[in-house]
Amino acid sequence: MSIFHLIYLVTIILAVLGGLFGIFAGLALLGGRASARTLSLVAAFLSLCDIPLGTTLGIYTLVIFLP
Repeated sequence: MSIFHLIYLVTIILAVLGGLFGIFAGLALLGGRASARTLSLVAAFLSLCDIPLGTTLGIYTLVIFLP
């Protein structure tokens, strides 16, 4: 059961980090900052494991923002 709790904790941390990077990326995109692309890529990468909406939006964001 302790392994389940560890995996659950890691999943929660991953979701919180993805949300925070998503909010920061959105604010940076609205502000026209240079760091918006990097923050968007990090948020997209972190959201790839959230099925189905996170995967869809993460792949779309990666396709748009990668060179």
